[in-house]
Amino acid sequence: MDQRSRFDNMTNLSEDDQKLVFDFGSGVQASAPHHTIHGAFESIVDVHPGVLAAVHDGQKITYKQLDISANRLANYLVGSGLLPGQRVCLVVQRSLDMLVGMMAILKAGCQYVPIDGGVASDQSLRHIFEDTDARFILCLPRFWDRVNKFKGQDAIVLELGMETGAFFSPTRPGIKVSPEDGVYAMYTSGSTGVPKGVDVKHTTMTNALLLEPGKLGMTVGTKVAQVLSISFAMGAWEMLGSLVNGATLYLRTSDWSATLTQVDTLICTPSILAKHSQRDFPNIKTVAVAGEACPQSLADDWAQGRRFHNLLGATEVFLFSAHTHSIGQPLTIGRPLPNTICYILDDEGEPLPVGQKGTLWVGGAGVAKGYINLPLTTNQKFRPNRFANDGSKMYNFGNIVCWRADGSLESFGRMDDQVKVKGFRVELDGVNAVTENFVSITKAASLVMDGILHGFYTSAVPLNEQELDAFVRQQLPYYSVPEKWIPVDEIPLNMNGKVDRLQLKELALLSNIPSVEVVPAKPEQSRSDSACSPVVAPDKVVGSMKSIPILISQHAIFESQRA
Repeated sequence: MDQRSRFDNMTNLSEDDQKLVFDFGSGVQASAPHHTIHGAFESIVDVHPGVLAAVHDGQKITYKQLDISANRLANYLVGSGLLPGQRVCLVVQRSLDMLVGMMAILKAGCQYVPIDGGVASDQSLRHIFEDTDARFILCLPRFWDRVNKFKGQDAIVLELGMETGAFFSPTRPGIKVSPEDGVYAMYTSGSTGVPKGVDVKHTTMTNALLLEPGKLGMTVGTKVAQVLSISFAMGAWEMLGSLVNGATLYLRTSDWSATLTQVDTLICTPSILAKHSQRDFPNIKTVAVAGEACPQSLADDWAQGRRFHNLLGATEVFLFSAHTHSIGQPLTIGRPLPNTICYILDDEGEPLPVGQKGTLWVGGAGVAKGYINLPLTTNQKFRPNRFANDGSKMYNFGNIVCWRADGSLESFGRMDDQVKVKGFRVELDGVNAVTENFVSITKAASLVMDGILHGFYTSAVPLNEQELDAFVRQQLPYYSVPEKWIPVDEIPLNMNGKVDRLQLKELALLSNIPSVEVVPAKPEQSRSDSACSPVVAPDKVVGSMKSIPILISQHAIFESQRA
């Protein structure tokens, strides 16, 4: 349909404003070369069979080998009773078998449900198995006992291995799959703590990964780092983005540097990127960050001598907008990706003109189907697009944004990042951004607890907090200035590499403890392959306050494993 028709019913805006909103809010219209993920992968196999598809811990697999292994496993699954359209849980950690399992499920005409077996709690496993009504579960051998403990009575569990399905046909199953069919169902914890599944379709991913800028220039010869959890939507960007474009995927081990020194393309959160120095990795030529707000200083630093992309996305939309950053220029979230549209609406759901802040709503190819078995939640977040009148949905992204005069989007944080302090509305992302502009501060985070605004920061050298406080007061109103500053060695991250606010709350509670010391981890305690630090015993607290993030981070992991 005509893209302009997706901006009807905006009579509250002047004609000039309607034109600007249409021009700014419309991604270019383009057609992806393939409409299913495995179809795009198979096209690479047909042309470049001998190219390396992935490398992990000394093991290698070519595109042809991956295709054959996935075909055999897919035929095995179909022969065992798997039906097209069913959801198959994939309980794994990064490995070549993980990639075989993903592609096999897609080739069987089904939707994979990625679960990081190293960090998923028992409660999460039980819930996801029940919620997806999984009749088939693929897992690595080390997760066999846990999976069988929580699987449904009729579920069939298969161990992944290079010999799984080895005696079945290596030919492609050839099962017909629609672009609207599910490619994966990603479970996110959300605010309730109960994981909810997001139903993502093939066309969402082909639109994002086969067209620029989401493609990131990936092609045969590109070396892509795979550093994120399979249970994180950005992990799908690394893996599927590489495999549908003919690149080589380098799956990391616990040694991050060993992987990062071999690749030229890195996709991660700003918090993960901030842990590394760009000077140590001149080989990396393309960096893409998403998942949380990126500090201007971090973007300027990593944009030196390479392409730096700041993108906005969510599990429910995957990728929506992108900005290619130039050093010293304002860092924005850019403009809509191809075949996507956006609206900035006020509290009454009416469109706003350029320059006015409102809530971001997204429509077009990037929008997921909704939440699995949660019709009320789906209807709250995925609304009929009344501006399009074509039966399509638009998603409430939750970010507060406005159009800049150049047509790019400026983000002011999420609605759930806005808090009340002394009766005033405070945007935490804004507090963090100002704090990070202070000399020597490398990362900042903030939260409100018991009515008090706490500011956390990491610094390369000791700093004068009175000077920091004065600096922030010069740029923010008094109610937006943290009443309590807490220096830490590192800002705690969750398994997806984002700032972990639950751990920040525990840090705030412990901030009055005069001294703590971290106890080194025992080897058998390190079960997680997440973005967190090595495990330490949660019942020992001795040393400096700046060591607390490691303690709290791992205490959270212990609790999730006991749940």
